[in-house]
Amino acid sequence: MKMRTAALALVLAGPFCPSVVSGQDEAGKEKARAGFSRNLQFDYQPREGGKRERRVYLWYPTGGKEVRFRYAAQSGMVAPEAPVAVGAHPLVVFSHGFWGAADQSVFLMEALARAGYVVASVHHEDATHALKRQRVVMPNFLQAEGWAESKFFDRKEDMTALLDYLLEQNGLEGSPLHGRILPDAVGGAGHSLGGYTLLGMAGGWESWKDERMQALLLLSPYVLPFFHRGSLENVSVPVMVQGGTWDVGVTPFLKRFYDQLETTKYYLVLRRAGHYAWTDLNSVGRTTTEALGKGNPRLIADYSIAFFDRHLRGLERGRELSGDGRKLRTWLSGAQDD
Repeated sequence: MKMRTAALALVLAGPFCPSVVSGQDEAGKEKARAGFSRNLQFDYQPREGGKRERRVYLWYPTGGKEVRFRYAAQSGMVAPEAPVAVGAHPLVVFSHGFWGAADQSVFLMEALARAGYVVASVHHEDATHALKRQRVVMPNFLQAEGWAESKFFDRKEDMTALLDYLLEQNGLEGSPLHGRILPDAVGGAGHSLGGYTLLGMAGGWESWKDERMQALLLLSPYVLPFFHRGSLENVSVPVMVQGGTWDVGVTPFLKRFYDQLETTKYYLVLRRAGHYAWTDLNSVGRTTTEALGKGNPRLIADYSIAFFDRHLRGLERGRELSGDGRKLRTWLSGAQDD
């Protein structure tokens, strides 16, 4: 895939400049907050030819002051266009669900940023957002045996191009992301069809495999096509799978999927969580930080951060990566290093 020169809808000398150090708390200890920018965009040449343009939402650790911020349909707490905290940070790329959007899971994106991760999410062609004129027709999710590597290949191209773009910016002198990303610490996270997308890139579809992906977080992922075709044996990176007791369309298939994985793996089922528990529907009427105070949003963030901390940063998170029967319906770990 040939990358074209990426367009930065930013003034590089503006407030998103990376030269400002992060803030400190009263004890003098560095305190990370969540920065946010939706002024990034890139274009690339897909396999079919022509040019495809994509908009990126970016969350990242910063020392800037967080304020109440209104996304499309959710109130968050971020420092808009603040500088990225000094240093290189692990990267997590996020793929949204079908008819979802880049900002569908703000509570989790912000939590990852406060934990020290640069998080990038892109609007896929099927996204529902203000710039969309016509919806992509819903596929038949029940006829998974008919899916092949060509199904939603545009999503794979988006994520590959997103990684190319971000790593290019990381190495580009004068870019606001210059030196802010650890290129050897890249994780993928996906909800629903986004889980399908990232799983394909982790080796589920052999021709999609991207060796840059070092850990995979699957949130109520659509995995049925890989039972009929695909190459789950090619998935070698650590995987965390999250489901919910009310997620009747997806979670009943996840245990079988988990059992087929031959890698370091974790599986948890949240109590009273439906398919959209990983979106901002769980924080309607509250800010993201209020939602993260307790319940399933808190568990989703805690387990997701602990997973990436262990497998992208090499931190020992044994206590956090264990099940709590009072809070989780199911916890399984097949971690090879446990």
